[in-house]
Amino acid sequence: MSPVVSALVTGTKLPISIHSHSTTALAPISYFAAIEAGATGVDTALSALAWGASQPATETMVASLHDGPYDTGLDLTLISQASRYFDEIHDEYLEFQDPIAFRNDVYVLEHQLPAPVLAVMIRNLRERKAIDRYDRLMHELVQVRQEMGYPPMAAPINRIAANQALANTLSDKRYQHIDQPFRDYVKGLYGAPPAPIDAEVRKRSLGSSEAITLRPADLLQPGLDRARREMRKQGLTPTGIDQVLTYILFPNEAPGILRPSARRVEQVPAASSSQPVEPVAAPAPVAASVPPATPPPAAREFTVEVDGEPYRVRILADGVPGEAAGAPRAAVAAPSAARAAGGNGAIQAPMQGMVVKVKVAPGDKVRLGDVVVVLEAMKMQNDIVATLGGTVREVFAKEGSIVAPNEVLMTIG
Repeated sequence: MSPVVSALVTGTKLPISIHSHSTTALAPISYFAAIEAGATGVDTALSALAWGASQPATETMVASLHDGPYDTGLDLTLISQASRYFDEIHDEYLEFQDPIAFRNDVYVLEHQLPAPVLAVMIRNLRERKAIDRYDRLMHELVQVRQEMGYPPMAAPINRIAANQALANTLSDKRYQHIDQPFRDYVKGLYGAPPAPIDAEVRKRSLGSSEAITLRPADLLQPGLDRARREMRKQGLTPTGIDQVLTYILFPNEAPGILRPSARRVEQVPAASSSQPVEPVAAPAPVAASVPPATPPPAAREFTVEVDGEPYRVRILADGVPGEAAGAPRAAVAAPSAARAAGGNGAIQAPMQGMVVKVKVAPGDKVRLGDVVVVLEAMKMQNDIVATLGGTVREVFAKEGSIVAPNEVLMTIG
């Protein structure tokens, strides 16, 4: 810590503030080293909300620095009063708190899993009535990371390692079940790890295939020019890279956002009923009547995952002024009835994402649970499986295309 802070202070001549969580309870030591090296501020939390996944306690740091060369000058009595206030209302929010968030655990230095992801793993153990396997999970986290070649435990690698450790913990045999993201990691699609991957794990994950030796990005097909062509087909003329990226990320909503006629016009707020309204002269007649505003379309719901926690998000798309109610947008192709309806035999996308691989074709026989499409979303590749056995009738998904939540990928009969 000291060399880094010293170099920043010397090289930038800017105020340096240090932010650290206290999962291992070692953050105060790091803070002292940073302060001695020239840091001008450290992030803390009131003791009622401190420690664990939070920051060190403000009272602890203020008291430790008191009467020394780095005295903060803060009133510890006033700080304690503020902390007691939050301590008193703490119990009112117990249902929203996870005890693991306030836990200090030096073992984190071994497995290096962030507290939110670890909390999800523990919740999975409880849901499966397997909390007695907690110690085994801790051991698996360390061993799996070692076998993966000690990758930095940042997203999405930390979730890949955690899911595999959980699978090993719940299975009779280690690596009895291997998720596709873990296979992709071993394949080299997330880059080369700092150390070699365990040979046995590599064999179980890849079989007879070999890992890639080039940059993973070199395997991606150029998408900007393809997106520009698709936009022009829909009557959209991109004027900058930001518009192209908007189309790539939100292909269904982008036409309504980027088309000039679809931009929302701000309305003057209506006068309050308590204020007198001045009479306004009737406007002069115009040549063409203004069509009624299109009612806003139905809300769309998405599941967004942040640090292992799923959140339900509801999005209301903007309406398109100037179009008759119920009229389809001219430049947006309407999906076929079979593709939009879903129903029996329809395999639907569980989330928005890019189709990486379509593994079946019309006429192919599939069994329940067979992987039919690989969908990439949130930096993870997800196997979409057949929910029934039968013959593939129609395939709508195309590799490289972006699909919306609940969009039908194919039908099986």
